[in-house]
Amino acid sequence: MDPQVHTTFIPKQTLPPSPMRSPLEVTSPRISRSTSILSVLAMLALFAAIISVGGSYLYEHSLQARINQMQQQLTASEKQFEPAFLEELHTLDRRLTYAYQVLRSHRSVAPLFFVLQNITLKSIQYDDFRFDYKDEQGVVQIVGQARSYQAIAQQSEVFSKERLIREHVFSDFTLQENGRINFNLVITLSPELLLFEQSFPLFNTPQNNANPS
Repeated sequence: MDPQVHTTFIPKQTLPPSPMRSPLEVTSPRISRSTSILSVLAMLALFAAIISVGGSYLYEHSLQARINQMQQQLTASEKQFEPAFLEELHTLDRRLTYAYQVLRSHRSVAPLFFVLQNITLKSIQYDDFRFDYKDEQGVVQIVGQARSYQAIAQQSEVFSKERLIREHVFSDFTLQENGRINFNLVITLSPELLLFEQSFPLFNTPQNNANPS
């Protein structure tokens, strides 16, 4: 018989213990990579802030330089005019202002005639006209005649719609033999109508006489 061979799986030598890794050692590469990305982002943000601040500073400096240059040009332009010439211009300006104020306060009856011509019906006739100015307002007293009482009523309506006539009163009606009606008329004018400056826009307006009645 063959001799028995004894086999064993027990190692003859003690194997060295396998190294054990801690959880921190296993995840350290991920933490390192995350830290690296955050560092890069932080650096980029820092560079962006530096560029932004630098750009703002350069723009402000350029703008201030432009303002200083314009101020210097303005000062140089002012020095080119002689003081005597500037004083003459100021004097002329004061005279023109005074003349304009006098002209505005001047009274004129020209606008009154224009308005009456423009709004008087053809069926109304004025025979006598008197103008008085007192208490800062103009009053017109008129003696006239109309074709009929209806014409007087129509003329009164036209006067009521005219803003430059403050009030008006027809009175003392008398029937003539020819059928026409004599009347007295008192018109109180708006102060605006008598201002001299009103003459220009009124005379530049096309005449539109009231419709005949």
